Amino acid sequence: MNPKFTQLNKRITFQIYKLARDDIGDSIHTWHDGISVWAAVTPHKGNVKHRAHVDLKEGHYSIVIRYNENITENMRIKFNRQIFKIEKIINHNQADIFQIIYCREE
Repeated sequence: MNPKFTQLNKRITFQIYKLARDDIGDSIHTWHDGISVWAAVTPHKGNVKHRAHVDLKEGHYSIVIRYNENITENMRIKFNRQIFKIEKIINHNQADIFQIIYCREE
């Protein structure tokens, strides 16, 4: 996979899991929108073992974004009406230009 900036044509939002309080003061955990970025979103079909040692099955996706050191595996991704759980984040070629995020649809 050799990403190109022109392929980043989908808007995704990273969500952060936070502790909040409801109306009566009880603690609740909720997802809050964080940063939105341009991405390439690629679904995987069938069972494939990727060289990054990630099993890619139906419902799994690769998402490519510009490098951002603030993205972690504790976040999740919102794309249109879909929610994705991040399984692995790879710094493509260790070049700090692109990140490949392997995730699955929740």
